[in-house]
Amino acid sequence: MKESQFLGTLLPSHPDFLLIEEAIREKYGLAEVNPEEEPIQEIYLDGKPILLEDFRKDIENHLRANLSSIIPPELLKAYIPCKLFSETQHKTQLEGIDLLPEDWKKSSDEIFKFVQVISNLIIQIVDPMIDAIVDMLYWYLLTGEDQQIPNDWISKVMNGQSMGETIVMAMAGSMADPDVIANQFRDQCRKTFGSYHPRITKTITNTAHYLKLKKAGKPWNFIVEEFIRLNKFSLPRDRSSPRYQKTLLRYEQRLKKRMQRTEFAFQALIRDKN
Repeated sequence: MKESQFLGTLLPSHPDFLLIEEAIREKYGLAEVNPEEEPIQEIYLDGKPILLEDFRKDIENHLRANLSSIIPPELLKAYIPCKLFSETQHKTQLEGIDLLPEDWKKSSDEIFKFVQVISNLIIQIVDPMIDAIVDMLYWYLLTGEDQQIPNDWISKVMNGQSMGETIVMAMAGSMADPDVIANQFRDQCRKTFGSYHPRITKTITNTAHYLKLKKAGKPWNFIVEEFIRLNKFSLPRDRSSPRYQKTLLRYEQRLKKRMQRTEFAFQALIRDKN
């Protein structure tokens, strides 16, 4: 995305990140590096070499100490307790469940599992964001080169679970290009549910009523009569005449074909494997 490259170029100049860059350069005695120059390959602190992994961790510590100026306030309010719950409280709470009566134990366990799912979802949003910023600052301090921000910061399409069913979700911020995220959403739907999606026509929608009657166990003759009545089809008055039987058979065959197409569309929508 062009937006990702554009914003990634400007990210090191953000006031909050400038403070971190200045603090890190001062601590390790680093000079600013231009992309055309050789990158910094060795880091020293008090004359002793520092592992690049430790250098990156120091950048992360500086960043996490200033999350209130980087992460949106409402998201940060949710993230901090979720992070704490995920790392410590959830284990403690689960151990305490054994002290509850049996009829409470199952309900409490389900509640904790639900909270854990929500906590993990929020953590999965924020932690990669922090990691990405750390990587960008780390690379910028060592090489002077910019990196594009992750596309997920602008828009994201992902799978989730709702009531035991897989769903595809799309999230977009104000910077997102609607056409881009719409294409991402379509692609993810195809990957998740397959490329075929039945076209639900007006005829299929109307026929759903008769399919419902069939699934409810109504007699076939009753369903055919409903089909004729609701569509205001005409039949010859003489029920014993060949013409009456021929006309009735034509309506029956028409209904059967419609119900077959409707059943096919229904099975394709619900992905019935049975």
